[in-house]
Amino acid sequence: MLLEQLQNPFFIIILIILFSVFAYVVKHEEYIPGFVYFLFASLGAVLQMTSLGQIGLLRALILVFLFGVLLSKNMRTGKNIPIANLLLIAAYAVSVYISGTLNDIPFKDYRSEVGLLIMAMVVSLSPSTKQTLRILTIAIMLWGLINAVVIIAAKLGIHISRMPVFNDGGRAIGLSRHSTFMGAYFSISLVALQILYIESKSKFVRLSLFFIGILIMLGLLATIARGAFIGWLVAFLFVQYRLQGMKVGSIVGILVAALIGLVAASLLGLDQQLVDRFTGIEKDNSAQARIPLLLSSFNTFSMNPIFGTGVGWEDVSMQLESHNMIIQVLVEAGMVGFILFVTLLWRGGWSLLMRSNIKKEVKIDRQIQSHSHSQSETTIDAQEKKYSSVMLRTTPQKIVSTGSASETVTYHTGLVAMLGAILLNSLTHSFDFFMPFWMLVAVGLMKAKQ
Repeated sequence: MLLEQLQNPFFIIILIILFSVFAYVVKHEEYIPGFVYFLFASLGAVLQMTSLGQIGLLRALILVFLFGVLLSKNMRTGKNIPIANLLLIAAYAVSVYISGTLNDIPFKDYRSEVGLLIMAMVVSLSPSTKQTLRILTIAIMLWGLINAVVIIAAKLGIHISRMPVFNDGGRAIGLSRHSTFMGAYFSISLVALQILYIESKSKFVRLSLFFIGILIMLGLLATIARGAFIGWLVAFLFVQYRLQGMKVGSIVGILVAALIGLVAASLLGLDQQLVDRFTGIEKDNSAQARIPLLLSSFNTFSMNPIFGTGVGWEDVSMQLESHNMIIQVLVEAGMVGFILFVTLLWRGGWSLLMRSNIKKEVKIDRQIQSHSHSQSETTIDAQEKKYSSVMLRTTPQKIVSTGSASETVTYHTGLVAMLGAILLNSLTHSFDFFMPFWMLVAVGLMKAKQ
């Protein structure tokens, strides 16, 4: 199979591009999370569009090599290695394997899930710097833009992709082959774009990002994914309030963008589909199946409480998953895997949340510094002067370390908002092995910048 593909010139070109970028990121490890994100998101689609099929082994080899490179660099430079986090991810991967083995599920049926956990281990070893987070944010935004362009072009009768970008129900699936997952990709892409907009100082770049945002929003609307839209809206408001305080100008900008998006959606013929999707829940078989699915899930869990059913569980009668990530993990992984999963989610999510809140610490430190200066000027007693001089020597060091961390606070705010958007969406869908979910958790598991 591989020898046949090597005779295809398109395959050779793809390999040359891939390994050229790979060689670059090996020397610049801050690019690794963005590279891995794009690799997992796009490689399968690119290979199918060129009729080359899937080569998951290539991604696996790249991940193993990157893991070795990052591990050796961290050890050589004396950086702290997140050993506890690596062991947690590895333990969860082992529990997935044990669950699959006990339930006679062939490894090939869940090897991609194990691959995502290896990906998380690689990303957790990457440096937690502003450049790392910026490149990852750009990669998330770009993947959303690419899919939006493909979907809108197809809606206008221009077929860029050989793959179908709409399912039988007329919902956009983009290059991900699933409308719900595509909606989640769009929701976090919009948050990434919002962060880049806030960080940018150029009016031209901001204007360009504004119009890119409209394209991605059209892509999100075309998926008609309710959970993804709600998740994005909450994440958007979280970022806006946390970083800019919901100024009047921001609110006006949101309303203008929403109006333009709705007009464009109407011109593309999406208006009636959107109305039916958000108002016709009583006619939606998927929505009506939620309660029976949850009951079936708990019943299945009661029969396999320790190691679960293994990855890929579906209700026999409805042939649907739990449509809830937490319940799906409980059914598939049992209590053992569930505890490991929740622990990883908690450690990664809480870390992102704390790193998105560092500005408050800087503000407190500056107040301490100001108070110290005031004391040194007004105190006459020699002991108090000595105390003030000690404070003046130690406080700036704290400000420097905290200040360097605060450079990434905007990006961490965006990343925690993206994770929140996925978690909100997961209340009605299963995202336990959704690549961006594990990417974001892994970023939270990175060691803080030293």
